[in-house]
Amino acid sequence: MQAGHPELSWPFDVRNQTAAPRYPAGELHVPDIGQRPAAENRVAVARYARNGPVVLDGDMGVPGLQGDGIDLRAIARTPTSEIDFLQTDHVVWRDLPGDIAQSHCLGRRVDQLPVSVEEVVSVAARSDASLDIPRQQFHQLSAFAASEKARGINIRGGEGAELISPISVPLLIHIALASALTVRILYRKLEVNTALAWIVMLIAMPIAGPVLYLVFGDHSLGQRRLKLGQRIRSYYQKAYAVAGVDTVRLDSIAEPFGGLARSITKDSGFPVLARNRHEILTDAGEILERMRLDIDQAQTDCCLEFYIIDPKGRVGAVLDAILRAAARGVACKILADDYGSKAFFRSDWPKRLRAAGVSVVRSLPVSVLKSISKRSDLRNHRKVLICDRTVVYTGSFNLVDPSLFKSGSHVGEWVDMVMRIEGQIVDALACVFNADYLLEEPGSDIGEAPLRALPLDTQKESLPPGTLLMQLLPSGPEMANSTIYEFIVAAIFNARRRVRIVTPYFIPDQAVLLALKSAAKRGVDVQIIVPEKLDTRVGQYASQASYEELLAAGVAILRFESGLLHTKAVLIDEDITLFGTVNMDLRSFYLNLELSLILYEPRINAELDAIFDTYASHSAVVGKEAWAARPPSQRVLEDLLRLASPLL
Repeated sequence: MQAGHPELSWPFDVRNQTAAPRYPAGELHVPDIGQRPAAENRVAVARYARNGPVVLDGDMGVPGLQGDGIDLRAIARTPTSEIDFLQTDHVVWRDLPGDIAQSHCLGRRVDQLPVSVEEVVSVAARSDASLDIPRQQFHQLSAFAASEKARGINIRGGEGAELISPISVPLLIHIALASALTVRILYRKLEVNTALAWIVMLIAMPIAGPVLYLVFGDHSLGQRRLKLGQRIRSYYQKAYAVAGVDTVRLDSIAEPFGGLARSITKDSGFPVLARNRHEILTDAGEILERMRLDIDQAQTDCCLEFYIIDPKGRVGAVLDAILRAAARGVACKILADDYGSKAFFRSDWPKRLRAAGVSVVRSLPVSVLKSISKRSDLRNHRKVLICDRTVVYTGSFNLVDPSLFKSGSHVGEWVDMVMRIEGQIVDALACVFNADYLLEEPGSDIGEAPLRALPLDTQKESLPPGTLLMQLLPSGPEMANSTIYEFIVAAIFNARRRVRIVTPYFIPDQAVLLALKSAAKRGVDVQIIVPEKLDTRVGQYASQASYEELLAAGVAILRFESGLLHTKAVLIDEDITLFGTVNMDLRSFYLNLELSLILYEPRINAELDAIFDTYASHSAVVGKEAWAARPPSQRVLEDLLRLASPLL
């Protein structure tokens, strides 16, 4: 206000010195006060505040109030003389612009302002104000602010008031959820690196961390499935005379593998069985044709369990054989993984098969609701065909036509191996199929009637003569222990002459890496054959992450160049063979439902060794120096993707 300006009576516009009838009587309106010098503002406000309420419109020239935002630190540093004009009960702040809305809380307590708490909070919310609230009004303001959460109000209790802030509610929820899940992780007694990785993710990622853990963190399929699975397998082990009958003397099995065999029997209930006969099939066309012939000859039942069923190409002939078998009264059951067999379930084949009387069941169904209670990436990776409980096919082969399957992935045809077996091991595999089928069959209560509904008669054909020592080892989150992982690590550590591994996915953990490097360093011939190209880039780089340290230890790595080598087998010395569906990665060790045969037979070991020689002849050796010279960008990708393996 300019010097010598006469006293004004109410109501007046100070700047224009004219009457302002649009304002309520008794109020002084000071428009655009920010355009006036700060000293003049103080004089004007202080002078008129003595006579009646003053409405401020615009900033007041106080440091921290100019510009597009509010700097409370600048205001805090402002001398008292700069803001002492605010210390009056007659100054009212109403409908302020967003850039100075915080002036409500400058030097004033809310209970000293002649406006309602609701009005203060509403205006303050538009610019994220912090309010000093006295104890007597704290609960009133907190209740009001709770309805204004979306506005982002930060309430700071003054004079001993409790700290309650709507902005902190999500933080409190995050802390509570992260703490609860951390306790859960500690209770599960995971490996240290896995546990730490999950805990760091939970803390660092407030929303994504808990969601990712709930979806992917728990390996279990639930206590109900664990207990029921054990009960069903035990029931059929007794019904099929698998357990405790014609038990093989383990003296012929070299230690420590005899002890490992006893440990497997104790964990799984499946002993070493001797009365068996086998064939190894490597050609996809022959495999599909032999399957079709055995289905056409079936008289009582056909049971199929596969991770992937793709009805294109030559697989159609196998499914047609199932239709013919059902038409002549054979009980046919198909259990296919819901995710792996998407192409099958999206085709018209399930409808055709069900119309013919075939039971078609989805294994581990995938849906949004189911993902809340259990992991969607726990998959049924088993591959088995059983006909009349006299013949079984098992191995790495999915029910697909390799000439057509994933032809657009540019990795070539998938190369697999299957073992066709007759004898006691068929009943052992039937125990596993029956448990998997009953656990997934819609509406099944797993009572005595469903158990007896599956075939219980003994094998009609006489058992094969001679001995062929085999032991079944099912594995996965439905099992109480990770016996397959324990066997692999122990077998490699106890190898004396050679370790030969064929696997498409090679992502070992530290224990497997240590076992392989230790074997190579003590003179064991360690060779790993993997495909040159994989069907996923993530798997490709993660698989390569451990090559350098293995090569440095003396491990030989060969990359198969004639397609995607999908066979999964491990040879230990000349006596022990692991054959089946298990890859050398944490997913197979812990997450997927898998089937493995442990063969205590030198002749099978020799047969597979010859086939591995064929694989090796179509492979390129990974050179230590050449691999060390790979681009730095590739190293970074390998190391980054390797970090994800403990989270699986």
